[in-house]
Amino acid sequence: MAANGVGMEIFIQPDQKFIQLDGVKTVRELIKKLGFREEEILVIETDSKRLLTPDEKLSPECRIEIRKVISGG
Repeated sequence: MAANGVGMEIFIQPDQKFIQLDGVKTVRELIKKLGFREEEILVIETDSKRLLTPDEKLSPECRIEIRKVISGG
């Protein structure tokens, strides 16, 4: 469990928004539950600063940072 015992901690950038989420098992499920598309965000495991791919498994004690990708064209 996360430090506060409620669930996975997720920090969304650039919104500066913290949320807690329970019951997701993969990065793909997390992305879908948050209402994003895979190509519009980066998912980073906060403690290791490791970039996660959609097929990776998550544990309830994960601390995740979501960074929205901004592109121009």
